[in-house]
Amino acid sequence: VILNGSFHPSMYALARLLFKNRIPYVVAPHMAYHPDLFRQRPILKRLYWRGLERRLLVRACAIQLLNAEHGAFLHALGVDNSTLVVANGCFARQAGRDAKKPRVHGSQVRLFFFGRIDSYPKALDVLISAVAALVPHRNVTLTLQGPDQGSRQLLVRKAAELSITDRVTFLEPDYTSSPVAL
Repeated sequence: VILNGSFHPSMYALARLLFKNRIPYVVAPHMAYHPDLFRQRPILKRLYWRGLERRLLVRACAIQLLNAEHGAFLHALGVDNSTLVVANGCFARQAGRDAKKPRVHGSQVRLFFFGRIDSYPKALDVLISAVAALVPHRNVTLTLQGPDQGSRQLLVRKAAELSITDRVTFLEPDYTSSPVAL
């Protein structure tokens, strides 16, 4: 069983049930347990970590990481389980022969974000600010595609405040197409 997510009571409850019934599980937290993670609401996060999250990870038969370096953060927190590294996204070989060649459309720069529209963990507000900073120098557009996790309107307002609503597009998720096709 693969458990996807982190810092959620339902994850711990399911892991506890699996462990009790001797069913092995892998945890795929989809994030790094970087020290910065514990800076927002630090007391609550530390209590949850010590009481539940660490136990969930230690009992797992493996932990799926997005990057090999993320293992060092776990090690610093006392979690030394086996890890698997499976990156999110797509690779050049999946896109075909032309993937390594830059696709230039005049001076236009087109940026794409595929994932949860969740401003805090994804820093999408920072991305929109970066696009606004590029606008005087480049013909740049940004497309964000994915399920809204409650941040879409905040990001729409941010683009409006920065006068770049014509440069930022939001699309609903497309679960039928591959990232390469999108």
